[in-house]
Amino acid sequence: MNSWKYLDSHVEELFTQFLLSTSPDKLEQRKIIIWLESRDVESQVICVRDKIENIVWKIPLVKLLLLAKEFGLIEISDNLINQFQQEKEVKIKSVNKEELIDKLSQLWAVKVFDGFIEDVYYDFWDDYFENVKWKVSFRIRKKDWDDWSVKYFYTIKRKMPKNKQKNKSENEIEFRNCYEEEFEILEYDLFIKMINYFWFYKSRAKSKNRVSYQFWDIKFDIDDYEWIPTVLEIEASTPEVAFDYIQKLWFENHETTIAWSRWFFKSYGVSYTKFPKPKDVRTLKVEHKSKDSLFKRSLKMIKSFFK
Repeated sequence: MNSWKYLDSHVEELFTQFLLSTSPDKLEQRKIIIWLESRDVESQVICVRDKIENIVWKIPLVKLLLLAKEFGLIEISDNLINQFQQEKEVKIKSVNKEELIDKLSQLWAVKVFDGFIEDVYYDFWDDYFENVKWKVSFRIRKKDWDDWSVKYFYTIKRKMPKNKQKNKSENEIEFRNCYEEEFEILEYDLFIKMINYFWFYKSRAKSKNRVSYQFWDIKFDIDDYEWIPTVLEIEASTPEVAFDYIQKLWFENHETTIAWSRWFFKSYGVSYTKFPKPKDVRTLKVEHKSKDSLFKRSLKMIKSFFK
């Protein structure tokens, strides 16, 4: 069976089935929200849909994520990268953390995070993200702030292949083009149940200590991994903005890389934590019968989001 074709035909039915079996109250809550919402909601949904589709290129997954958002499982986060049309990214290797933080403070950069991060990557049961040629990642991030608060975030990201890079500065610093969208997970347990229900499995993970600063159009993430020297990751709206701050921080002659994280780890002889692929992959089926009136009413509401 072509799994993506099946999902494309049945994603609304399967999502309805999922909610009825795990959280039926969500359906009633959503009816109230629809009644209270303003008329500009449709344009907001279209904007989010277009951004997601540009990253994952698979309509079933776009629909699934939009439904998760519409039913309050996820919401767009306040991460600066969500404002970028296309993110420009580069890593600067082996930086002095104390000196860098001092320089950023002198430039009046705003600290937005200081804590521990755990990243867990998920893939579709047939390893779609692992094998797709345009390097898409599906990540769930746990952020532990230094004040002991914890939040979860879901990110989809597409990195453009290296041979399509066009953003070299005068002294040959190269930036990778990325499309990225981050959502805060409002109901973590239910969201995990949902992605497991739709054949996603946990494939790999990594962790790090991070301190983040930002201005209005650029982010600085200072990362400490085990067995790897401190690295600065810069994410900016344009290569010109990124290079301007690279100069201000005196890193224009520093060693940089645009390698994907796994290749970056490999260059230091370090590996991600890998998880075995489950052997008992369940086959998705629409189990509710057409005469089930609650299922039919709920499905009609859910399908209305994609008119």
